[in-house]
Amino acid sequence: MTTAAPRPDAFAQAQQLRRDGKLEPALNVCKAILAAAPDFAPAYHLMGTIFLQTRQHGHALAMFDEGLRHRPDLAPLWAGRGQVLRLQDRLEESAESFAQALAIEPDSFVAHANLGAVLRGLGRLAESLESYDRALAIKERSADARNGRALTLERMGRLDEAVAEIEAALTFEPDFAEALNNRGRLRRLTGRAEAGLADIDRAMTLRPPGGRTWLNRAQTLLALDRREEALDSLDQALAVRANFPDALMLKAELFLAMDRAGDAVDAYEALLAIQPRLVVAHRGRAESLLMLGWLGEALESADTALELDPHALENQMMRARILARMSHGDESPAGSRDASPAG
Repeated sequence: MTTAAPRPDAFAQAQQLRRDGKLEPALNVCKAILAAAPDFAPAYHLMGTIFLQTRQHGHALAMFDEGLRHRPDLAPLWAGRGQVLRLQDRLEESAESFAQALAIEPDSFVAHANLGAVLRGLGRLAESLESYDRALAIKERSADARNGRALTLERMGRLDEAVAEIEAALTFEPDFAEALNNRGRLRRLTGRAEAGLADIDRAMTLRPPGGRTWLNRAQTLLALDRREEALDSLDQALAVRANFPDALMLKAELFLAMDRAGDAVDAYEALLAIQPRLVVAHRGRAESLLMLGWLGEALESADTALELDPHALENQMMRARILARMSHGDESPAGSRDASPAG
């Protein structure tokens, strides 16, 4: 049995409260609407959108699903569901939800643009590009869609086109921090690291930087051979995002390149605590321990790397190098690592 629709002014009030940033009052109005009209799907959509905005993804998904139970013909509910699933890294389900939205509303810019991002995450790059092209055919001046299209072009190795797309995005929205950060990375990749660093630093003044931005800055500083500053940026990345695998990996590799083997061991071990089957980390730990002269531990790490990937020539060579050192009696004195040569 269908209940009566709520007064239009009640839902308009909820929408205005949300636009004004008064999210809790907006939710309360929606709850009152649904108490009187439990099948009023737009209220579920608005609540889902608010929960999405406040990163309460479980609640958001529940709202979109409940709305779809009443109105499976509403494209915005499918699109909202797709956005939540994308953030939960449930990319196949997300793609299906956006496809459902587009089956109902073929000209949905939001669905096309988000589907482009999801398809990129799935590695379906040509399809991703097509989705962005459809989005831009609807909304040509969308800086967000052009930024997303640039990321797909980058993944395809078409760096010059990616730079041009980012430039277009920044023409439409000059203070778009994410696009500036991405242009910084692309400039580094195309041999313009100094200009890239300027882009990244400007982006950081526009929006509080996340771990990925600090990592991008560290990589750019390394391209400029500014190693100590790169380490500082990696520390910032890990302060913002603890247990960030990419930052830990780069930090470990940088310590190794700087002959700070003890610090490299610590970084590799922190990484392996998160990703215990990461072959390159086991091999890097073996290399670091080899530099320290802790050959028994180094051999254990090399054996683990070889067990995880027995066909990798690098793993076989690492084990052979350690055994060669052991045959010459190069093992450091037994005891704590503090007794080993300093890294």
